[in-house]
Amino acid sequence: MDEQQQKLLKLTSKLTLLYVEDEDCTREQYESIFSLLFKDVKSAVNGKEALEIYKQKKYDLIITDLTMPKMGGIELISEITKINPIQKIIVMTAHNTNKTFQESIHYHVDGYLLKPVSMETLLTLLYKVCSDLSFRTQKSHKDDSLNWLNFIIQALENDDLIPYYQPIIDANTYEVNSYQVLARIKNHEDYILPKYFINLSKKSGLIEDISKAIIDHSYEIFSKNNKCFHIDVVDVPWEKDTLEEYLEQLNSKYKIDRSRIILDILDHDSLKPNSSKTKKILKLKDQGYKISLKDFKVGRINVEVLSLLKPDYIKVDKATVENAQNDQITKEALMFLVEYTKKVGIKTILVGVDSEDIFNVSKSLDFDFLQGFYIAKPSKKLSLFNKSFKG
Repeated sequence: MDEQQQKLLKLTSKLTLLYVEDEDCTREQYESIFSLLFKDVKSAVNGKEALEIYKQKKYDLIITDLTMPKMGGIELISEITKINPIQKIIVMTAHNTNKTFQESIHYHVDGYLLKPVSMETLLTLLYKVCSDLSFRTQKSHKDDSLNWLNFIIQALENDDLIPYYQPIIDANTYEVNSYQVLARIKNHEDYILPKYFINLSKKSGLIEDISKAIIDHSYEIFSKNNKCFHIDVVDVPWEKDTLEEYLEQLNSKYKIDRSRIILDILDHDSLKPNSSKTKKILKLKDQGYKISLKDFKVGRINVEVLSLLKPDYIKVDKATVENAQNDQITKEALMFLVEYTKKVGIKTILVGVDSEDIFNVSKSLDFDFLQGFYIAKPSKKLSLFNKSFKG
């Protein structure tokens, strides 16, 4: 083993690799090579299998073919970069077409190898990519967060914070009642989910700027129709403006009636009558905004909070409905909640209706409104429910 190979092994022996190749002979050949270099090597026979593996465990480096059954390399790369925009990826393919090359360039892959690959070419590229990767992995979690922080700041500067809209339908008429506004970050042609940037945005003090970017775009869209929309703003720590002042500026600019704006509240269980947050919520409600309590737990129904805030809506997650199918106490509590809210004029929304089974159960429990992928996926454009949906 020469000096260059020793340097490479020193780098790769600390890294993990996900290798994606559909041809058995090729996969076995390179698996034997990679297993000598990397700390851990996991193989997949197509992009779909690789994506499922990656969702369970992140890998330092991905080496993938392009032309594969079920899910090709370009689609795999697209999905992976939605999860991790800075994932290191090498494309290794026998297809040297301008189209595939340009598509892989679009996703900023870190290397491109044409099969059959010479050992010298393979090791040279691995050394280049793994040198950068090793440097990154040696940096602290704080430095990794800094990469994401820079990504978020750049997104704000480039106006890449994009709202997505998910319909909430009437459980009886199946008509769209309102829309849930969700945040995404545009990354080339893909969109990053909030679970990857929201927590860091809160810690870094950028959540107010992100909220404003999303809300501004949403107000512009909803000024062109008469639909109601849900926004997550009350739990955001507002510092540059007060929430009331900011919303009033937008209402004045876009001429949107306050009754169309539904303010979702997550941290509501521990609210006290005289707390500043309670007073802010009640003031907003008095001004005409609608109030919705998110992730309402039936296991500890807080009648005091319902009485205090008098919300217009409560949102129950599908996990509660799933638990109710196997636990009689949860089922009774859920039925009591739905019955109680109907008596006091609070509307119920079941969130997470992602399958026909959950949809059918929701009907039997008499929820007022439904939201979830079975109804319609979030979209950049306002849409009706999924065309394949049958009521």
